[in-house]
Amino acid sequence: MVPNKIPLHIIDNGFNEKEFEREFTKENLEKPVIAHAGTFIKNIRSPENFLKVMQTHFHDDYWFWQFGKDSDYFDPYRNESFFTYQGMKSYDELIEKLHSAEVCLLVTEGNSFESTTKVFDYIGLNKKILILTKGEPKTGNLHVITKDYPNVVWAKDEPKAIAAAVKEVMHQPTVEFDPYPYSRAASLQKFIALLKSL
Repeated sequence: MVPNKIPLHIIDNGFNEKEFEREFTKENLEKPVIAHAGTFIKNIRSPENFLKVMQTHFHDDYWFWQFGKDSDYFDPYRNESFFTYQGMKSYDELIEKLHSAEVCLLVTEGNSFESTTKVFDYIGLNKKILILTKGEPKTGNLHVITKDYPNVVWAKDEPKAIAAAVKEVMHQPTVEFDPYPYSRAASLQKFIALLKSL
Protein backbone atom coordinates (compact mmCIF):
# COMPACT_ATOMS: atom_id res chain seq x y z
CA MET A 1 0.00 0.00 0.00
CA VAL A 2 1.43 3.38 -1.07
CA PRO A 3 1.00 6.13 1.55
CA ASN A 4 -0.66 9.36 0.51
CA LYS A 5 1.85 11.99 -0.51
CA ILE A 6 1.54 14.95 1.82
CA PRO A 7 3.14 18.17 0.57
CA LEU A 8 5.90 19.54 2.81
CA HIS A 9 6.38 23.28 3.24
CA ILE A 10 9.29 24.77 5.16
CA ILE A 11 8.95 28.34 6.39
CA ASP A 12 12.11 29.84 7.82
CA ASN A 13 12.00 31.54 11.21
CA GLY A 14 13.58 34.84 10.10
CA PHE A 15 15.02 37.64 12.19
CA ASN A 16 13.05 39.39 14.93
CA GLU A 17 12.20 42.63 13.16
CA LYS A 18 11.06 44.26 16.43
CA GLU A 19 14.67 44.21 17.66
CA PHE A 20 15.77 46.01 14.49
CA GLU A 21 13.40 48.97 14.77
CA ARG A 22 15.56 50.80 17.31
CA GLU A 23 18.60 53.00 16.73
CA PHE A 24 21.92 51.18 16.89
CA THR A 25 25.13 52.68 18.21
CA LYS A 26 28.10 51.78 16.03
CA GLU A 27 31.38 51.57 17.91
CA ASN A 28 34.27 53.73 16.72
CA LEU A 29 36.84 51.01 16.06
CA GLU A 30 40.46 51.18 14.95
CA LYS A 31 40.17 48.13 12.70
CA PRO A 32 37.34 46.34 10.86
CA VAL A 33 35.74 43.43 12.69
CA ILE A 34 34.77 39.97 11.46
CA ALA A 35 32.21 38.54 13.89
CA HIS A 36 30.78 35.08 14.45
CA ALA A 37 27.69 34.39 16.56
CA GLY A 38 27.04 30.81 17.62
CA THR A 39 28.67 27.68 18.97
CA PHE A 40 31.41 25.69 17.30
CA ILE A 41 30.80 22.01 17.95
CA LYS A 42 33.85 19.78 18.20
CA ASN A 43 34.39 17.56 15.15
CA ILE A 44 31.32 18.97 13.39
CA ARG A 45 32.01 22.61 12.60
CA SER A 46 35.55 23.88 13.09
CA PRO A 47 36.91 27.44 12.89
CA GLU A 48 40.52 26.20 12.93
CA ASN A 49 41.38 27.04 9.32
CA PHE A 50 39.80 30.47 9.59
CA LEU A 51 41.61 31.30 12.85
CA LYS A 52 44.96 30.15 11.45
CA VAL A 53 44.45 32.36 8.39
CA MET A 54 43.54 35.32 10.60
CA GLN A 55 46.70 34.72 12.64
CA THR A 56 49.08 34.33 9.71
CA HIS A 57 47.59 36.72 7.11
CA PHE A 58 45.45 39.36 8.84
CA HIS A 59 46.78 39.56 12.39
CA ASP A 60 47.31 43.33 12.21
CA ASP A 61 44.53 44.15 9.75
CA TYR A 62 41.27 42.95 11.31
CA TRP A 63 39.75 41.86 14.59
CA PHE A 64 37.72 38.69 15.10
CA TRP A 65 34.91 38.72 17.67
CA GLN A 66 33.40 35.42 18.80
CA PHE A 67 29.98 35.36 20.48
CA GLY A 68 28.44 32.27 22.05
CA LYS A 69 29.62 29.33 24.12
CA ASP A 70 33.33 29.03 24.80
CA SER A 71 35.36 26.38 22.99
CA ASP A 72 38.74 24.65 23.13
CA TYR A 73 39.18 25.81 19.54
CA PHE A 74 39.95 29.29 20.88
CA ASP A 75 42.72 28.28 23.32
CA PRO A 76 45.67 28.87 20.94
CA TYR A 77 44.39 32.38 20.14
CA ARG A 78 43.24 33.81 23.48
CA ASN A 79 46.37 35.98 23.80
CA GLU A 80 46.40 37.02 20.16
CA SER A 81 45.59 40.69 19.63
CA PHE A 82 43.22 39.95 16.72
CA PHE A 83 41.01 37.60 18.78
CA THR A 84 38.32 38.57 21.29
CA TYR A 85 35.97 36.11 22.94
CA GLN A 86 32.86 38.17 23.67
CA GLY A 87 30.97 35.46 25.56
CA MET A 88 27.24 34.83 25.72
CA LYS A 89 24.94 37.77 25.03
CA SER A 90 21.22 38.35 25.17
CA TYR A 91 19.60 38.70 21.76
CA ASP A 92 19.37 42.49 21.93
CA GLU A 93 22.98 42.80 23.19
CA LEU A 94 24.20 40.53 20.40
CA ILE A 95 22.42 42.50 17.68
CA GLU A 96 23.84 45.74 19.09
CA LYS A 97 27.40 44.36 19.00
CA LEU A 98 27.04 42.79 15.56
CA HIS A 99 25.99 46.18 14.22
CA SER A 100 29.62 47.32 14.63
CA ALA A 101 31.05 44.42 12.62
CA GLU A 102 32.12 44.83 9.02
CA VAL A 103 31.62 41.16 8.14
CA CYS A 104 29.72 38.30 9.79
CA LEU A 105 30.97 34.73 9.52
CA LEU A 106 29.20 31.42 8.95
CA VAL A 107 30.98 28.05 8.97
CA THR A 108 29.21 25.00 7.55
CA GLU A 109 29.99 21.35 6.99
CA GLY A 110 28.40 21.70 3.56
CA ASN A 111 25.43 19.41 4.14
CA SER A 112 22.43 20.35 1.99
CA PHE A 113 20.08 20.65 4.99
CA GLU A 114 22.31 22.95 7.06
CA SER A 115 21.00 26.34 8.05
CA THR A 116 21.22 28.73 10.97
CA THR A 117 18.99 31.43 12.40
CA LYS A 118 22.03 33.74 12.57
CA VAL A 119 22.05 34.18 8.80
CA PHE A 120 18.73 36.01 9.11
CA ASP A 121 20.13 38.31 11.79
CA TYR A 122 23.14 39.07 9.59
CA ILE A 123 20.85 39.90 6.68
CA GLY A 124 18.58 41.95 8.94
CA LEU A 125 21.61 44.06 9.84
CA ASN A 126 22.59 44.32 6.15
CA LYS A 127 26.04 42.88 6.91
CA LYS A 128 28.48 41.38 4.50
CA ILE A 129 28.53 37.63 5.09
CA LEU A 130 31.47 35.27 4.64
CA ILE A 131 30.40 31.62 4.36
CA LEU A 132 33.08 28.93 4.70
CA THR A 133 32.09 25.42 3.69
CA LYS A 134 33.71 22.01 3.67
CA GLY A 135 31.34 21.17 0.81
CA GLU A 136 30.75 22.86 -2.51
CA PRO A 137 30.29 26.65 -2.29
CA LYS A 138 26.88 28.03 -3.20
CA THR A 139 24.99 24.80 -2.55
CA GLY A 140 22.45 23.58 -0.02
CA ASN A 141 19.88 25.36 2.08
CA LEU A 142 22.24 28.20 3.00
CA HIS A 143 22.59 29.03 -0.68
CA VAL A 144 18.82 28.90 -1.14
CA ILE A 145 18.49 31.43 1.68
CA THR A 146 21.30 33.76 0.56
CA LYS A 147 21.23 33.53 -3.24
CA ASP A 148 19.26 36.77 -3.60
CA TYR A 149 21.24 38.62 -0.95
CA PRO A 150 23.98 40.70 -2.63
CA ASN A 151 26.48 40.85 0.25
CA VAL A 152 27.67 37.23 0.42
CA VAL A 153 31.06 35.70 -0.34
CA TRP A 154 31.49 31.90 -0.29
CA ALA A 155 34.75 29.97 0.02
CA LYS A 156 35.98 26.44 0.57
CA ASP A 157 37.13 25.92 4.15
CA GLU A 158 40.77 25.75 3.05
CA PRO A 159 43.51 28.26 4.00
CA LYS A 160 44.27 29.62 0.53
CA ALA A 161 40.59 30.02 -0.37
CA ILE A 162 39.80 31.60 3.00
CA ALA A 163 42.59 34.18 2.65
CA ALA A 164 41.34 35.18 -0.80
CA ALA A 165 37.73 35.35 0.40
CA VAL A 166 38.58 37.54 3.40
CA LYS A 167 40.32 40.02 1.07
CA GLU A 168 37.36 39.92 -1.31
CA VAL A 169 34.65 40.44 1.27
CA MET A 170 36.56 43.18 3.08
CA HIS A 171 37.14 45.19 -0.07
CA GLN A 172 33.72 44.89 -1.65
CA PRO A 173 31.18 47.63 -0.89
CA THR A 174 28.05 46.83 1.09
CA VAL A 175 24.96 46.91 -1.13
CA GLU A 176 21.87 48.33 0.56
CA PHE A 177 19.14 45.71 0.77
CA ASP A 178 15.57 45.51 2.05
CA PRO A 179 15.70 42.65 4.57
CA TYR A 180 11.96 42.47 5.24
CA PRO A 181 11.42 39.20 3.25
CA TYR A 182 13.81 37.55 5.74
CA SER A 183 11.92 38.73 8.85
CA ARG A 184 9.62 36.78 11.16
CA ALA A 185 6.74 39.04 10.10
CA ALA A 186 7.25 38.00 6.47
CA SER A 187 7.46 34.34 7.49
CA LEU A 188 4.19 34.69 9.38
CA GLN A 189 2.54 36.16 6.29
CA LYS A 190 3.77 33.18 4.24
CA PHE A 191 2.37 30.81 6.85
CA ILE A 192 -1.05 32.53 6.85
CA ALA A 193 -1.15 32.50 3.05
CA LEU A 194 -0.29 28.78 3.08
CA LEU A 195 -3.09 28.00 5.54
CA LYS A 196 -5.58 29.92 3.41
CA SER A 197 -4.53 27.96 0.34
CA LEU A 198 -5.25 24.57 1.94
